[in-house]
Amino acid sequence: MKLKGTEDLSFFFEGTERGGTRVHLGPVIYLRTMYALKREAIMSRSALSTRLGVGEGTIRTIVHRLAQRGLVTVIRSGCTLSDRGRDFLQSLSDFMTEPKLLLLEDVWRFTHSIGVVVRSGSSSVGKGLEERDQAIRYGAEAAMVLSYVSGKLLMPEVSDVSAEHPAFAKKIEAELPLRDGDVGLITGAHNLHAAESGAIGAALYLTRKLIARRGYQNLEDTGIASQRDSSTRHQFGKGGI
Repeated sequence: MKLKGTEDLSFFFEGTERGGTRVHLGPVIYLRTMYALKREAIMSRSALSTRLGVGEGTIRTIVHRLAQRGLVTVIRSGCTLSDRGRDFLQSLSDFMTEPKLLLLEDVWRFTHSIGVVVRSGSSSVGKGLEERDQAIRYGAEAAMVLSYVSGKLLMPEVSDVSAEHPAFAKKIEAELPLRDGDVGLITGAHNLHAAESGAIGAALYLTRKLIARRGYQNLEDTGIASQRDSSTRHQFGKGGI
């Protein structure tokens, strides 16, 4: 799979490497912005600020950087995805799905739950500990990493969720578009922005592992060049981003 029209987009993987205590939210907030614009078509910076839970100054920087790369177009009535931006999200969907709000308050104590599916991720996820840690680093308060193999939902190398918790497994299968070999990443938090950021951060991390496992020598082979982005680093406060 090749991400079309993304010759300068290695910044979507910038900061998703394992380790460290500081979190580079650039890739995550860029994707959250693009997903928001895909859903709403046109949004003002003020509306984006509210939707994403970040200040308007930060939104201006995000929009400017996405516009520089041709992913977003700024018009008088607000911001919208460019054709290039839509093409990027379409080809990214070959690797990972858009984040989806899940209703799991009967499963755990968190107010908000978000699910993302990484296509064919079971070959690269191991026990899922790294992905869980990434989700927490990006703001989630808890995370589940579930592989879908031969019609069964599994906690990798730990348990058969379909056998031990059939009602929960059926609920997840109904909510997420899982295919054989996929991985479902589910995050929970009392702050929606934190749950969404955690899910996207973990999904990007696993996607990067998956791309490497498929034998690409570098990001250029996927259509994502190696140019590094110098966006500002952010950290979560108690309330979220």
